[in-house]
Parts: sequence; structure tokens; C-alpha cells
Amino acid sequence: MSDPFIFVTTHEIAPGQLEAVRELSHRFVRVIDAAGTRLVEYHFVVSEDGRQVANVHVHADRDSMEAYLPVAEPLIGEALEITSTTRIDVFGTPGPIASMVLERNAEQGVPVNVFPTYLDGFRRVYA
Repeated sequence: MSDPFIFVTTHEIAPGQLEAVRELSHRFVRVIDAAGTRLVEYHFVVSEDGRQVANVHVHADRDSMEAYLPVAEPLIGEALEITSTTRIDVFGTPGPIASMVLERNAEQGVPVNVFPTYLDGFRRVYA
């Protein structure tokens, strides 16, 4: 089994845009699910005050993330019109496309944290 690749982004929602974020998250889920990028889990979660949204990806491996990014790029552009990225946390070694994305965000002042070395863990699937 290859190491999982986990990618978590946190975004500030522009004032009055929570409903637009909800609608866009549904579109993300439909498009990404249909693309077959080998995502294991994919979630959007909103803070209690409705001012932040986090997007949590659990990929089978880093190649899954590399396949995800070109599919998601148009939707990411839309998301950045109504949110601003405040943090990115990565668990695993990014591939070339993900590395470019992380570098671009870091250049724009977004805190980027990368934990490249997988030590141990397990995955369970419950029905």
C-alpha cells in the first residue's frame, strides 16, 4: 500500500458569500467524484460562525492529488473569487503540480505547512 496524501486548505469566506460557498462545494463534489482521481475522502466543512471553510482531501497517494488539480483548477478559480486562502496543510510529499501550487500560495503569503514523512497508520472502511 502506498502512503496516503492528505491536503487541507482553510479559507476565509467573503462577507455575504456563505450560500455561494455552499453551492460551489456541491459542484466541487460532483465534478471531482465523476473525475475518478482516486480520492479516498473529500469534504468541505464550515466554521461555527460561517466565516471560514476548510476543504479536506484524503488521496490514495500523491499521484491522486496530481490528477485532482487539473480537474479542480476551474472551480478553484471560482472559489478564490469568494474566499481567500488562509492556510494549507499537507501530509505527504507533494508531486510537481502540487509543489507549484504550494509555492505560488507561499509567495502570496499563505502559511503552508508540509509534513512529508509518513511514519505509520491505518485506514478502515466502515459500511
